[in-house]
Amino acid sequence: MNEPISPTESEITLAGLVRVAAGSWKPLLAVGIVAGVLAGIVLEMIPAKYEASSTILVTRTRAKDEMVGLDTTAIELDSFAAALESEEILEDILEQFNLGAAPYEFDIEEFDDAVSITPLRNENSLRISVELPALEDGTPKLVADLANAFAMQADSISRRLLEEDIERSLSFYRSQYQESEDRLNQIRDETIRVKASAPIEEKTRFITNQEMLQRQLQTSWALALADLEQKEEKQKVLGQIVAEEEPVLTVTRLLEEEPAMLDVVAARTGRSATELYSATSSSQIINDVYTNVRRIYDEISGDVAGLRRAVEELPKEIEECTRRIAEAEEILNASQVMVDHYDNLLETAHLGFRDVYKKFELAKIAIASDRQDLIGEWIRAFPPQKVSGAPTPVLIVTSALLAMLLFLVILFFIEVIRVSLKS
Repeated sequence: MNEPISPTESEITLAGLVRVAAGSWKPLLAVGIVAGVLAGIVLEMIPAKYEASSTILVTRTRAKDEMVGLDTTAIELDSFAAALESEEILEDILEQFNLGAAPYEFDIEEFDDAVSITPLRNENSLRISVELPALEDGTPKLVADLANAFAMQADSISRRLLEEDIERSLSFYRSQYQESEDRLNQIRDETIRVKASAPIEEKTRFITNQEMLQRQLQTSWALALADLEQKEEKQKVLGQIVAEEEPVLTVTRLLEEEPAMLDVVAARTGRSATELYSATSSSQIINDVYTNVRRIYDEISGDVAGLRRAVEELPKEIEECTRRIAEAEEILNASQVMVDHYDNLLETAHLGFRDVYKKFELAKIAIASDRQDLIGEWIRAFPPQKVSGAPTPVLIVTSALLAMLLFLVILFFIEVIRVSLKS
């Protein structure tokens, strides 16, 4: 028969584990010492690291105003952190500090590993940390300068985003401004074209000339009427004179008054001159009065006929001038109405453009004053006074303790297995 196993040997108790640990204190101490020495050797081989941090506060702009087409920038911390840690910015800072050369010889990925940009949502800020191995004497200052360089890049990004925000906000007013300006230029061109094609000056000169001609014709007609009345009166008087006078007059004279005639008559009749001394003779002569009066009468009659024709024709010419003036005035009025219409359109466009321009200028001022900087403030990084991480002695002691703890766990595991096999 098998012998019974005592409870102390078949069960795992805390006292048993303590006895195991107490019985193995020498190996446990040796493991701790060896682990501490190895940790010290490893830590001595790994260069110390310096870390510097800067913090930037990311603010928000005011609410969007949908009614007037304004926009706003409310950037997310994660997006801002990703933009700040982009390859473009990493490469720019890498080249700025010449970290691609010895002793660091970083590429983009290695430099990215050395940089940590962490969003702090509860504080609405970003923490920028840069950690570099102490490969040169100026490493503490270098890590501080790098952290500050990233903060300055964040400020540059925020300003660019703010400018883009303002540009988006102004796009509504800028489009209105451009439409108003294009409309003004279009109406101005059309007004110039209409004025150039409208015969306003030509018709104005034509009407002025026709009115002058009309006044001259009216004056001539009035003078012709007055002259006709006078001429007709003279014609009437001269007509009466002509009617009373004879064109040829018979003149009777004593022969003795004409000795030559007396001799001729005596020779023809065979009578002596003495006998014919008291005889008379008659002859016909042209009436000079009739001739002169008739000439004047004919002249006046010709004048009267001409004046009558003038009196009859001048009203027709005056009426024709009136018709031409009316036609020209109709064209002039239509042209003037069109020009006035375009002048009114141009004035309205000017007023509209000025109104839009004022709104545009006020919008620029209002939007600029309404915006806040995305970065309210940032805390500069300063060169660290000591290396990052725990001190070397602490790490050595910690490593020794961890090794001892691991060794102790192994001992306990072995003890558990041993007791389990016995049971």
